[in-house]
Amino acid sequence: FQLAMALALCGSVIAVGDRLIRTWVGPGFENGVLTAQILAYVVVVRALMGIPSTVLKGSGRAAFVAMTATGCAVANVLLSIVLVNSMGILGVALGTATPVTTIAIFAIFPAACRAVELGVFAGYRRIVWPALWPALVVMAAVAFTRQLVPLRLAAVLAHMAVGALAYAVLFVACGL
Repeated sequence: FQLAMALALCGSVIAVGDRLIRTWVGPGFENGVLTAQILAYVVVVRALMGIPSTVLKGSGRAAFVAMTATGCAVANVLLSIVLVNSMGILGVALGTATPVTTIAIFAIFPAACRAVELGVFAGYRRIVWPALWPALVVMAAVAFTRQLVPLRLAAVLAHMAVGALAYAVLFVACGL
């Protein structure tokens, strides 16, 4: 459910980031759109790691969680320093997204699956996929229809809210 809530809210930000940024802060901030979308994605990945991290801590693997978090932080800083020079704030967002994704997909989630004696592939199939596929469907629909929404903040937020609600309905009806 934690992942589903993050996908419902952040999926809309990712799908209509261009319209949201333009109506929220005005024209001239278009280069911030991709950064906002990447950081919304990071929120989703962090939500994916929330419960598995708790499982690992509860099963006596708190040191592993701390070590991976430390490695992620160090990689984040180093990548951000390298990428900010060539890409600006977008490089910092990518410097955050890359280690967070790597740690989530290849360390935290698989370790939590092993801790509860669930195969990693089965874990992704039973936990991640039921939350992810409805988001992909709704994000595509919201992104496709975003040009039909007037460039007013209230209209864009309403469009995002409809997307989040559609995701919730699809997730509860079919994903669960």
